[in-house]
Amino acid sequence: MAPQANSRKPSTPWRTLKFSLAFLLTIANLHPLTTDAQSKAPYSKKQLVDALRKNQKDHSLTAQDFVQYIEQRGVDFELTGSDEADLREAGAEPEVVLAIVRNYREPPLPKGSGAVTINSGLADCQVFINGQLRGSTNVQGRLRLRPLKAGPYSVVVRKDRYEEQQRSILVTSGIETNESFSLAPLKGSLTVVPNLSGSKVIVNGSEYTDAVRNLTLEPGIYGVKITKPGYKTVSQSVTIGPGQPVNVPVTFEVIKVEELLANAGESFRLGNFPRAIGFAKDILEVQPNDPKANLWLGLSYFHSENYDAAVAPLVKAISLGEMVSIKLQRHTKYGLVGENDQLTPGTLLIGKNLLEFQTLAGAKLFSVPLDKVYRVIPEDNRGGRLQIKVGNPSKQKDSGKDFNFHPMQARLQQEVIGTSVVLKIYCNGCVPSVHAIYQIIEQSRQGIAQSPTVAKP
Repeated sequence: MAPQANSRKPSTPWRTLKFSLAFLLTIANLHPLTTDAQSKAPYSKKQLVDALRKNQKDHSLTAQDFVQYIEQRGVDFELTGSDEADLREAGAEPEVVLAIVRNYREPPLPKGSGAVTINSGLADCQVFINGQLRGSTNVQGRLRLRPLKAGPYSVVVRKDRYEEQQRSILVTSGIETNESFSLAPLKGSLTVVPNLSGSKVIVNGSEYTDAVRNLTLEPGIYGVKITKPGYKTVSQSVTIGPGQPVNVPVTFEVIKVEELLANAGESFRLGNFPRAIGFAKDILEVQPNDPKANLWLGLSYFHSENYDAAVAPLVKAISLGEMVSIKLQRHTKYGLVGENDQLTPGTLLIGKNLLEFQTLAGAKLFSVPLDKVYRVIPEDNRGGRLQIKVGNPSKQKDSGKDFNFHPMQARLQQEVIGTSVVLKIYCNGCVPSVHAIYQIIEQSRQGIAQSPTVAKP
């Protein structure tokens, strides 16, 4: 009967001895270890790289074997980014790299020598001592140099796309010092050349004509906008790295006015006034006399409470045949002696030669040509009230009738005066909108009065 195979693993001492011999043989083929002191010394980077490369051919050791021997003897170097790249290229598994990081063995400083740690705050900075490259900073931006014979040294720290720094240091026997360096990034550059001339390039608010070529910039993020009348605006964010040249190609796309008009109107109806303003401006760069674009621009400004900006495009839209409608409340008094107040909402319509107020039910309170508008007065002391006097269109001459209006945010509020309770109108922020409506009506009236085809009132 054949003896049963023993499935038990060899004892730990035998396994350890086996691995030790294999590992030492792997390294010894390239770097013979001639003394016990050498064999017990921490491994150098070169020893490990050579052993790893040989192991890629004969596969005599596992990654765990490497980890075990690194833990037993340690390494004599602190791992940098370039070190890790070399070790991984030689075949080091992640656990082997981690073992190297954890098992750095710092040797004692020889007599008459000291040490210095270079802190740059940046990884992979090359460090030169007296003109000789001594290594690169690790991922934390540090490089320890030891041992160094006591005395003065010239240190140069360099990194691609950064300004190098140079400094003289003094190494003292038996002491480790820290030297901090701060490398300034080199400026980058930006080139923006549109495919059509006559454009405008805007970089973080600064304007340039036609194009930008090799514009020197500090590293950072920049907003770039390129415009040309008749074409869609191109906008994008550009990141400039240290010493990095960036080229932004630009191909303009022709603006389709009909599409933009539809987008502007839809944005306005949805209450997205900034978007409506953007579409309208794009149209007006191509067609400054487009009536609808002026209308959407002015109404969007008005509803955004940018009343000063709203006046000019709305007056222009009216002169081009558009009708401007603004929600207002008519202020009336009722009772035997007019002791009560009432606010009735409706719509004020301003056309090329028309001023009209309609109630919510559609009834016309008045509808007159602009030469029958006798007076328009903004009354700041009445909480922001607009008084309009209009005449009777069927009569050549009449004294006219006054109508008082307030913006939609106006409200009636009871107030106690002595022993009486009265209603008063309060309207926060009404004055600017009232003045804007006044300007729109007055400028439209002046335009009609100056027209040779329309008689002056």
